[in-house]
Amino acid sequence: MRFAIIKCTIGFLTNSADNTYKVNVYIDKNASVIGELYCEGNLELKGNIAGTVYTHLFVARERGTTYINHLYDGTINCSQLNKMFAGLLFKGESKSVVKWLY
Repeated sequence: MRFAIIKCTIGFLTNSADNTYKVNVYIDKNASVIGELYCEGNLELKGNIAGTVYTHLFVARERGTTYINHLYDGTINCSQLNKMFAGLLFKGESKSVVKWLY
């Protein structure tokens, strides 16, 4: 069994007007994201997010059925994200320094 831990901001951007329920971003049960996940499409979350999720739709495919805006065995916990994490900059938010490079 493999485990993946990603510490960053993940973004999926699309110009597509596809209204199907296909999954654009899939986070497996053995994967963790520490940071933010921004998905303009559909997200299937079975793993863990320590941070924030922005998505068009949550999709859960279980036992031959597709559930819309449901989480199945996935977790999102924004309190686990370090307060020093800068993250995405949305309109009206203040800027922060990610890391000074010399």
